[in-house]
Amino acid sequence: MNLQPNEVLIILVVALIVLGPQRLPTAARKIGEGYREFKRISTSVKAEFDTAVEAVNAPIREVSSSVEDTVRETGSLLDSGTAARADHTSHHGFRPADELDLEDDALHDRMDDV
Repeated sequence: MNLQPNEVLIILVVALIVLGPQRLPTAARKIGEGYREFKRISTSVKAEFDTAVEAVNAPIREVSSSVEDTVRETGSLLDSGTAARADHTSHHGFRPADELDLEDDALHDRMDDV
């Protein structure tokens, strides 16, 4: 909460009128102490919250990293397996399924007729 200088002046004038000149310094001191205590507690709560969040996030980061490594390794294995299969297929003269043409379907139809 950011107060403008004229807002602070209005608050001080109202406090002076309500509390009087004798009680104003004591009230200002108590307000200052209360504000410092509030800041101390809020800093402590924030630090505790950050620690709890980190305790939850650390295992999640570890699992995420492990999953990313597994995906990378699986991709490498699939890539090397595809290359090996392509070498094997070309060596033995097999055609990949996407290269099969309609003649194969016609052959199956003729064999069904027999």
